[in-house]
Amino acid sequence: MRRPGFGQIGTASILAPSRRRFLAQAGAMGAFAASGRTARAAGEFAGKTLTLIVGFPPGGGVDTGARLMAKHLPRFLEGAPTIIIQNMPGAGGATAADHLHNRASRDGLTIGVPGRDWPLVPILEQRGVRYEPLDFEYIGSSGEVNTFIWLRKSLDITTPERLKDSARTVVFGGLTPDTQPSMVAKIMAQGGFPLKVVSGYRGMAEIVNALETGEIDAVATNSASFARRPDMVEKTNRVMQLLPSKESYRLASDFLSDHHNQLLKLTMYASATGLPLVAPPKAPPERVAALRAAFTRMARDPDFAADAEKVGEPYGTPISGERIREVLQETVAAATPDILTAFRKLSSEG
Repeated sequence: MRRPGFGQIGTASILAPSRRRFLAQAGAMGAFAASGRTARAAGEFAGKTLTLIVGFPPGGGVDTGARLMAKHLPRFLEGAPTIIIQNMPGAGGATAADHLHNRASRDGLTIGVPGRDWPLVPILEQRGVRYEPLDFEYIGSSGEVNTFIWLRKSLDITTPERLKDSARTVVFGGLTPDTQPSMVAKIMAQGGFPLKVVSGYRGMAEIVNALETGEIDAVATNSASFARRPDMVEKTNRVMQLLPSKESYRLASDFLSDHHNQLLKLTMYASATGLPLVAPPKAPPERVAALRAAFTRMARDPDFAADAEKVGEPYGTPISGERIREVLQETVAAATPDILTAFRKLSSEG
């Protein structure tokens, strides 16, 4: 229904063309990525202005995380350049990724936070896009971001068991049909939970508003989605989580079959890699290295940590650009052809 207006899984024996290209490219790109140069060109940022392309509208978790980076990253780049934000929402971040891949300047002064799910889109052949995810220069992520199942308190559903036994259908809000908020709910529905998904919201800010008005009942997302609306945290119940963590919430995987857990693992890429900062393909290696070094220092900085804590973003344990690339490769390589086919089919359903 559309709104108007990880672990090893197995070894694939049959690869879709896009996935075959991806895995072949992975081997060629890995050595280059590992040979990163020193940040000797960091001074080249002095007097410069960087443009940060954001793949979602203002107000949601992706935009909040990107603005957090824009505020703190200049302090760690020699020359303290200015960073300006350009929101470019559309297609669950794929519009921004396409722009960065095909049209953005490759001088290292244009960077981007397209979103969380966009690297899997061309690999899983979910939509017609014109970018290869391994072409990008991955700068880093401030850490993994767990996804929770949030329900309006008025539903009086406080446990996974009560959700699964609900006499009424629980309506989840989603972005595009193939992004994590939609896919988690659709996988759970296929696994026996009485859920349906309303896809088509442009960003998490819209979904949070719909949650408040009762247009929807629930959402699968991370804490950062409520950064601009902390009051909504008090108006919801968290009943499950996707990744094991220090939180006491039950794992969604405990209530699903092996088949549905394999599908869930594909969606968990977006949680395991957090919110990556990227540069366009073939950006100058010296500037990419400078950005990576600065990003790592930023993610461990006390002032960054204080602001990140306020908006639900991770800090202190950054994920390197190289590791983000590896997780993407491992996620796709581990999925069997049957799982990929099932995931594509489910992602195409509204």
